[in-house]
Amino acid sequence: MTNQPADDNNHKEWQSVHKCPKCGHVVNLDETDLQVISTGMISCPTCGWFGPVRIKIMEQEQRNLAN
Repeated sequence: MTNQPADDNNHKEWQSVHKCPKCGHVVNLDETDLQVISTGMISCPTCGWFGPVRIKIMEQEQRNLAN
């Protein structure tokens, strides 16, 4: 499976992300390591919150605004 760039013809690129319930920091799940995938637990790099991955689907545009 390959990632294709979003085009300008109303095609939206969606991302699977985790949004920290404490501070709202968004982590792209494609950028996580195998330990997060296998355990389902994640640590927020911003505030240090640790807990279960909470998967959200966001448009790439929304994800960029959240950071």
